[in-house]
Amino acid sequence: MKKIGIITVTYNSGKVLDDFMQSILKQDYSDFILYVIDNASTDNTLALLSEYPSNKMKLIKNEKNYGFAKGVNQGVVAAITDGCDYVLLANNDTVFGGELLSILLHDLTVNNADMISPKIMYYEPNNMISSAGGGFIPWQGMKNYNIGDHEIDHNQYNKIVRCEFVPACCSLIKIEMFLPEQVGMMDEKYFVYFEDADWMLRAKRMNKILIYTPNAKIYHKESSLTGGVNSEFIIKIFFRNRIYYIRKNFTGVYKYYSLSYVLAVIMIKLLLNKIPRKYCRDLIKSICQGYKL
Repeated sequence: MKKIGIITVTYNSGKVLDDFMQSILKQDYSDFILYVIDNASTDNTLALLSEYPSNKMKLIKNEKNYGFAKGVNQGVVAAITDGCDYVLLANNDTVFGGELLSILLHDLTVNNADMISPKIMYYEPNNMISSAGGGFIPWQGMKNYNIGDHEIDHNQYNKIVRCEFVPACCSLIKIEMFLPEQVGMMDEKYFVYFEDADWMLRAKRMNKILIYTPNAKIYHKESSLTGGVNSEFIIKIFFRNRIYYIRKNFTGVYKYYSLSYVLAVIMIKLLLNKIPRKYCRDLIKSICQGYKL
């Protein structure tokens, strides 16, 4: 059997952790290690983790919140050290059935892919799709998008397909993809948000095969740990990272077009009050940070 390292990054995850751990423990594929990278949680996360059997779990405790990207990298290093063949990146605000690992590994193998993602559903309402694979939008500065987002699931995405982007909230990946001569590690400057788009854009440029399978399904309590899509934290870091993503990955006319597009989008959102104006000063600071990263 191939060994799978399951990597999840916790930060005050106590309210979602039990459902996630129960999903992990009921897997019918047994050759796995769960790597929990805790970013200095101050709630009951560590106490809850201590209640679960340690023979299938390794806990890495960070002294402060280093963000998702660095947490993933720490988990990948541990998985490589332990001889894992694959890693499953899994958000701990997800719930899934006991066959997730076996289906993902089977479909990845028979399709000779490098990475695979299941059908990702919203937790509420649980018949609404969050992602059935995804891609990049060139005229929006290669912004990533999810296929089927907010569509009711009528089995309209029930074929295995190759795609350009799959969400990092649940992705099974060959371990060698993280080696320096291949795609490499995640860029820790992002902290959280756009680190997966950056990594998968690099994979796309190296012609790595990413696929979506409808044969496995998970339910995602989206943004449950970061305050929702209009929280101050998300608004500030999202646009900082958006600017950095463009500056890092593109050059010439396309780079300046993409930056202008993003700044125009921000202005329109402010004018339409889709971004609360009380965040305006912090938003300007975050944009400036995006130019300095």
